[in-house]
Amino acid sequence: MQKYDESKNDYYAIAYCSRTLSETERRWPAIQIELGAIIYALRQFKPYICLMDVILHSDHKPLTFLLSKSKTHDNLARWMVELQSYNIKVVHISGNKNTVADALSRAAEDRNETTTPAVELKDIIEFPVSLSCSTFEECMPIVSMPHNVAIQGCPEPIDFLNEQRNDPLLQSIFTIKANQLLPDALDENTRLQAETLANACVVRADGCLYYCKPTEGNPIHLLMVPHSLRDIVFHAYHCSPLSGGHMGWKKTLAKIMRKYYWPSIRRDVYTLCESCITCQMRRKPRPSFRERLIPVFSEAVFAKVGLDLCGPLPVTERGNKYILNIVCWFTRFVISVPLKDARANTIAHALLTECVLKYGTMSELVTDQASSFTSHFYTEFCNLLGIQQRFATPYHSMGNGATERTFHTFQVMLSKFINIKHEDWDLFLPCVSFCYNTSINEATGETPYFLMFGRDPVFTIDRILNPTERPHMPTFDEAAEYKAQLISALHLAWSQAAEHARDYKAKMSLQYDKHARPSNFQVGDRVFFRNYTTKIGLARKLCFPWIGQFRIIKLDPPHAIITSITSPQSKPRKVHLNQIKKVVEACGPASTLPTIPEEEAEFAQQPVEPIMGYQHDSSNSNAELPVQLSPSHNDSLGNSPQYNLRSRSTIRPPRRFDTD
Repeated sequence: MQKYDESKNDYYAIAYCSRTLSETERRWPAIQIELGAIIYALRQFKPYICLMDVILHSDHKPLTFLLSKSKTHDNLARWMVELQSYNIKVVHISGNKNTVADALSRAAEDRNETTTPAVELKDIIEFPVSLSCSTFEECMPIVSMPHNVAIQGCPEPIDFLNEQRNDPLLQSIFTIKANQLLPDALDENTRLQAETLANACVVRADGCLYYCKPTEGNPIHLLMVPHSLRDIVFHAYHCSPLSGGHMGWKKTLAKIMRKYYWPSIRRDVYTLCESCITCQMRRKPRPSFRERLIPVFSEAVFAKVGLDLCGPLPVTERGNKYILNIVCWFTRFVISVPLKDARANTIAHALLTECVLKYGTMSELVTDQASSFTSHFYTEFCNLLGIQQRFATPYHSMGNGATERTFHTFQVMLSKFINIKHEDWDLFLPCVSFCYNTSINEATGETPYFLMFGRDPVFTIDRILNPTERPHMPTFDEAAEYKAQLISALHLAWSQAAEHARDYKAKMSLQYDKHARPSNFQVGDRVFFRNYTTKIGLARKLCFPWIGQFRIIKLDPPHAIITSITSPQSKPRKVHLNQIKKVVEACGPASTLPTIPEEEAEFAQQPVEPIMGYQHDSSNSNAELPVQLSPSHNDSLGNSPQYNLRSRSTIRPPRRFDTD
């Protein structure tokens, strides 16, 4: 990127950006590579050139004609649309004048095979974030080192003593230890904190400040960490694969406090571990959020019908490998149809011939959001029959629970009849469906068959045991009375079934809500979404169970509309509140309180159970260390042997802290 100097009529470079091409990009045509390079540069410099006039110099002349063309290749069209967001003018220059970019592209570079491979240019990238940094070090995030990055040379060691001297609080303690006086330019809270810590700190032979952690034996000296190095220490002991491993806050705290200490260390480690994004994407909330149950009622036969597919199953001799279940939510009557495939036209034909033409058209049809049910063909089919489509929340089986539950029952029943090769399940499917429909349903207190037809079936065993019994056939004079009795019996059965269903659902809701823990989401909250998919070739158990991040843009309990933060171009999705969890954010920088918290003062007085063997300090030092140490005493401490043995203290949970 160059800036034009009007006084000198010349351009001056103010920023550079470059990257290598991926294996796929190297096979692109020349014009696609050139345009891709332009798109990459515009995305990098977007915060600087947005809403400004931009002149683009290129030695590839075909680029100058792209903006004037009415139609371009599909591979270039998506980038041409992105170019429309800039006030840009493409100017062709000869190759011998494009010296800066040409020289950079030909610069010699020591390539290392272990460096990060080039990533192919994506169609849409998130808006770059502008950082206000004064030094290069501030721009570098403190994260764990990837396994495929080669470290060139050794990092420069940190001057810990200098960092302590530059910390205002620790410098005050140094002053107290040296002059027995407090600095004048201290507020009351900092003064109190410095006085309290000074009584528990010593300066050792290396000149650094140490915190004396009392134990039953000799006190353990923990290096006081200045504010500027606390994040580095935490990330090293929590995020790094070399020493952290993303363990819990208790183990992370115990590991840090073997050697280091700072005020409010317990609260800071707890807060940072809880707000670690990587840890949040792995762990589940404890206790898990669980919304209250919202029962769904149906007051008439075939008013609300659920439909779903099960499969693919082993292919039978007749070529079937799917089960289509159609369930009336009022009577719980199940129509089960074996299918050869799961295409929309196959499902529509089965629904028409096995359900609509035999029992009539339903008012509402509840399905999941599989492509077979959301296709244009299936939607038009439902519109033609006057059926209102309802879609359950994706990956939330309770939205169509009455239908989903029948598959579990059918699978248990089928497994008791089919052969060892599972090739004849479609022969037993009508039998299983009939047995289910003629059994008492717990929700209605009646059989689905009786609620559907107003009579009980005559089973085969009834004919065998009593072949002479015949059902009473009403005469012509009795027809009207029989019809009235049948209608009355059906209405009575339906009303009793509806009342029984309401009582059953109320009881079920009461039992379910005992373990309910409603969430407290608000519009604008950042959340994770449960990961229901696994890429091919990856182990399910090694994948993150949560993905994101997403932002809630609308709340309609028990559902929410969320949109992706990392992929803003993706469409918003409707999810159940049980499928998301809130992102825990750090409330602020480490150690924001000006005074020592209560838990730190209590922790300093806690006795620690000693272990057998060596301690951190010399075994010759049996007396308790005084607050003020003479130079000779400090020297003896500095020269004493240090062993990698420690006392193991009990880590207790932190208290809930106020925000002030």
